[in-house]
Parts: sequence; structure tokens; C-alpha cells
Amino acid sequence: MAGKGSRPPNKDSHAFGRLVRAYREQRGWSQGQLAERWGYTREYVSQIERGKRQLTQIDQVNHLAEVLEIPQERLAAIGRGIPTRTATTAPTRIEDADDVLLQALIEPAEAAVKLSWLVWYANQDTSVVSNLERIAAKLEDAITQRRGTLLKPAQRLLAYAHEMQGKIAFDGLNYAQANGHFQEMLELGEEVNDPDLIALAMIHQGDVLRRRGRYELATRRLEAAATHAAGATIATQGLRWQTLARAHAEFGQKSAFLRAIDQAQALAS
Repeated sequence: MAGKGSRPPNKDSHAFGRLVRAYREQRGWSQGQLAERWGYTREYVSQIERGKRQLTQIDQVNHLAEVLEIPQERLAAIGRGIPTRTATTAPTRIEDADDVLLQALIEPAEAAVKLSWLVWYANQDTSVVSNLERIAAKLEDAITQRRGTLLKPAQRLLAYAHEMQGKIAFDGLNYAQANGHFQEMLELGEEVNDPDLIALAMIHQGDVLRRRGRYELATRRLEAAATHAAGATIATQGLRWQTLARAHAEFGQKSAFLRAIDQAQALAS
């Protein structure tokens, strides 16, 4: 029985937030820097530190503890600051359990994947690269072992993670590595039959060929992407024409450049 004035560790909604803040400040990070490494927003971190919001998934807590290097015994001492799953909410089928695990990966990964290249492009932060690698590895492992309704969304997210990794490698002039990521993206796009993913992967591959000076192969790849782009978003269609125009311009094909850039401008308007 708890002594007078004591409380069960998992009832203190502020204990976990204070722990997070202490370890964040110990590393000299701002809330924004922690949010970037963790894959959530600065406001979300602020709410957790102030005890205004509690984490509801074990994976979220474990990942945050991993980022901050919080010892497991410190988490255990405060009950991790999150509610435990009751028997009535626990998944009873393997497929349901798979979905819970995939959801726990997808939710925090989405923001990190979507913003990763912009963050990298702005300040060349190497932590973005390692974070993407970690996300991709976890998604790959989950996709290999799990089967549930969230399998395809997880595959799509993994494809976009490969796209971001490919763009970062492309900017770093590591074309072989970039093409490897874009090929993974292409295969995942074919697996889920997503025209946007397929077309984007082929466009990126064409751009790699352009940068390597292989004009004929570049334009051939970009033309081949037209079939898939036709069923994709306008943004993807516009990107294909823009990339094709760039290839024609660099290799002095004026009339072909004008046709391509006119198409890109028409879609933009």
C-alpha cells in the first residue's frame, strides 16, 4: 500500500514531462531540436513537458527515451507516464496486433519523412539522415513480418522514406546510392499500384541520369514515366515536364525544351 502522501507512479501526469525536459536541457537542445529528432512538432513536445498531454503508445515512449538516452529504470520509476492497455482494448487477432504495431510506426514517422528533405536542404543536418535510416529500417522490418490492413500505408510511407533518402543522396552527389533508393521506391510503388510513387521514382531516376550526362537514357526514362504520370497528381505531371525540360536545356535541344516547359507552365497555371 502506498504511504501517506505518495501516489502511484503512473498517476503523476507531470513526472514524465519533467523527465523529458531535464534530459533535453542536459543535452542543450531546444524543444524544436528534440521534436526534429523525435519526429513530432515542437508544440507536441511542449505539451508533453508541461504535462498537458500524455503519450498513449509504448513505441512513442521508447523512441523518445532512445533519442534522449533516458535509462529504462528512470522510466519504470515514474510508470512511463502513460496508461496501460486494458484487456478489453487489447488486440485479439494477429492481424489486429500487426495493425497496432504498424500504426505505432506510421504515426510518428509521417511527419519526419515529409519534412526530412526540407530540413536537410536548409541546414544539411546529418541527424536527418540517421533518423530516416532508422525509420526505413523499422518500416522494412515491420512490413517483412506483418500482415494487416495497414500494410499498404506502411509500404507507401517506406517508399516516401526512400524518396527522401534518395534526394539527400542526390544532393550529396552520391548518384549510385540515390538511384538505389529510387529503385526501392519504384518497386514499392508497383507493389501498392500507386501511379504517383511509380512516376515520381522514374522521374527521379531520369534526373539522376541527366546529372550523370546520359541524355538519351534520361529522356527515355522520363518519357516512359508519362503513362504512369497520366494517372498521378498534377504536381507529379508538372515535375515530369519540368525535369524533362531541364534535360533538354542542358543538352541544347531548344525546340524540345520549349515544348516541355510550355507543358510544365500550363500545368502550373
